[in-house]
Amino acid sequence: MTPEISVPIQLFIDAQQKGYAKKLQFFLSLKLIYKCGKAKLDDGELLFLELTEEISSRKTTLKYIDFLVE
Repeated sequence: MTPEISVPIQLFIDAQQKGYAKKLQFFLSLKLIYKCGKAKLDDGELLFLELTEEISSRKTTLKYIDFLVE
């Protein structure tokens, strides 16, 4: 069974207009992987997310996480 999440279309439009589309993509990946909503991301899990989302640096990943926390 394929996991599903519901995302309002306006969120995609807003992300595109305000320049946070990649951060939204990262967030959606987290939602699909960690359905319970909580995760303690270790180095291996961060590396997996970086590879699947084609993020080239840990600094970028941490910036995405900080953005989402705010």
